[in-house]
Amino acid sequence: MDPVTLRRKIGYVIQTIGLFPHMNIAKNVGVVPRLQKWDKQKTDTKVDELLKMVNLDPDLYRNRYPSELSGGQQRRIGVIRALLRILTLS
Repeated sequence: MDPVTLRRKIGYVIQTIGLFPHMNIAKNVGVVPRLQKWDKQKTDTKVDELLKMVNLDPDLYRNRYPSELSGGQQRRIGVIRALLRILTLS
């Protein structure tokens, strides 16, 4: 199969994550919902739910910045940001 066609048919999380260094974790994860005009409470609730899903306590991690996380924690944030992007499509 043509690699470009294949890439367009699959979802993936890039290795370098691409988190915004000037935004805390909650704002990084909630970027797309805010652009989609989700209610702030709905966005905050979903961010906390997804943080719990990847075993990151929202009370400890929501207000931290990417530089304060390990590489693995940053990757988990990238994964939940991708998941939340999928949820905004519905």
